[in-house]
Amino acid sequence: MAGLSVAFPVGIGLALVLGTLLTYFADGGAASTQSPAMLFAGVMFAFFAILAQVQANATKVTYEKLPDTAINANKAVASGGGNEGGGGKYRRGQFVCVLAGVTMSLWSPLSAFSMTGGGCLTPYSR
Repeated sequence: MAGLSVAFPVGIGLALVLGTLLTYFADGGAASTQSPAMLFAGVMFAFFAILAQVQANATKVTYEKLPDTAINANKAVASGGGNEGGGGKYRRGQFVCVLAGVTMSLWSPLSAFSMTGGGCLTPYSR
């Protein structure tokens, strides 16, 4: 499975990006915000940060699989054995992170949609 250094940025970052985009379009697009360019620029930077983190972690995993690195030599001595591959576990962990991010991103537009219209509860409703 993916570690916390992968799960949090991918899951929460994806929820931020998709949730923002879905909420933007659910609220009526450009009419709901004063500066769509700033909103999309921020979302774009967040998405690029997620991609950079995923690429950095993939590079780290690839580096750790090399047989003659000093990191692996130290790991093998400390753990009493060699490096277990775990490529399938890593992919499954990434899939779980993406699935969790997509699921979390659905909360924001549904919450925004529930606040529109005359039937929503407010502190002043009777």
